Amino acid sequence: MWSYKNADKSKKCLGSSEFRKIIDKAVYEGADSITIEYDDDGLEDCYWIGITGIADVFVDRDFEKELIGYIIEAAKLENKPKGSIVVELHGIEYTINVEEYNHFGESAFKLTFKK
Repeated sequence: MWSYKNADKSKKCLGSSEFRKIIDKAVYEGADSITIEYDDDGLEDCYWIGITGIADVFVDRDFEKELIGYIIEAAKLENKPKGSIVVELHGIEYTINVEEYNHFGESAFKLTFKK
């Protein structure tokens, strides 16, 4: 069974860099929050600005494992449903509150930019 903790450094870097891309896009779009959950087609991320959402679907299953593993480790969600991740983008530090929840039997995540 695949484990993020036991993954090699290049796989961990992939999860981290893809997470940063998602956060960078959210900041660029002016999003308040992001949801990341499994969809029939793959992992879906949805950028929320108020009550309006814009979704993307990722098809690469390896990417999904790296991203989810990174979120769980960085937000320290191993034994709890809530945590936070601090990310610096373009010289600005963002604190992102992370909440893991059940979405049709699978883990899903809501990432909210701390005000």
